[in-house]
Amino acid sequence: MSKPKLKIKLDTFDKVMETVGGLLLLLMVAYPAIQFSSVPDTIPVHFDAMGRPDRYGSKNSLWMISTIGIILYLGMIVVNKFPHTFNYLTPITARNASRQYGLATKMIRLLNVVIAAVFFAIIYGMIQTALGYSTGLGAFILPFTVAPVLIILGWYLYQANQN
Repeated sequence: MSKPKLKIKLDTFDKVMETVGGLLLLLMVAYPAIQFSSVPDTIPVHFDAMGRPDRYGSKNSLWMISTIGIILYLGMIVVNKFPHTFNYLTPITARNASRQYGLATKMIRLLNVVIAAVFFAIIYGMIQTALGYSTGLGAFILPFTVAPVLIILGWYLYQANQN
């Protein structure tokens, strides 16, 4: 039995998440563009688990990081248009499809905002470190990236298993 194909209507929360994600994408491009001439030719391009720089490279790496973040973000937007192709914990029926699809697409939107925030934080940290305003991303970077993902997935799993 194939899953129903439905168009999921965006609620206010969805629209806010789309807006926040879009603003973060804009920052991912605008901040490096604004700072590019001030940044030295060699900048930190990799950080250890504690957020300390452990490899250096060209300042053009900022564009590579921005591009990867944008491609991931846009890819998730495309994937989110086809919730009927996702794998679900419960069988999808005409009766539960709207709710399950809505939850799944919300989860993807939330994860997308986290992805955009993480990529912007990395770009920001690279620039701040290169300019001498900080000594790295800080020890917060690992929990900042992992905790929101786990919280979102936990929320989704709980909600998806509710009647």
